[in-house]
Amino acid sequence: PANLAQPAFDAGQNDQRAYTQELQLNGSTEQNRLVYVLGLYAFGEKVEENTPGSLGSVGALATGLIPALDEILGVNNRSYAAYGQLTYALTDKLSASAGLRRTLERKRVHKSDVALTPGFNVATLAQVPPGTTVFDLEKSRRTDDFSPYASLSYRFTPDLFSYVSYA
Repeated sequence: PANLAQPAFDAGQNDQRAYTQELQLNGSTEQNRLVYVLGLYAFGEKVEENTPGSLGSVGALATGLIPALDEILGVNNRSYAAYGQLTYALTDKLSASAGLRRTLERKRVHKSDVALTPGFNVATLAQVPPGTTVFDLEKSRRTDDFSPYASLSYRFTPDLFSYVSYA
């Protein structure tokens, strides 16, 4: 069967790479009254896609009116975090916890569509010669977030535990 939405001259490429790494330090005092967790976290993702010859469902029906496109997509994301949490046993059954996490993120995307064949721009109805960029978008965003955490927990029995928390 013929795939009209993705012609035979498609030689698309897709390259995706990602990493994630976490380092934790866990510990407690001798009597286990104070338990702590400290950590660092990193995440990275890079996506590069190139899909020449994409017509889309409307373009498949109107070949020659809507140009075949070279769709190019790039995504580049990074995230880093540092966190810590302390839990202190107030009694044998009652514990209080407090923690903080700081997260830094950067997200980027670049998407462009370039005409491979002549046709018309659907939005403007202007004629589009091959090599014309018909769509181009580049966005980037950075965030910096502090996330606090607090809880109070009570162990009624070894099998029954209740808590209240704020995050």
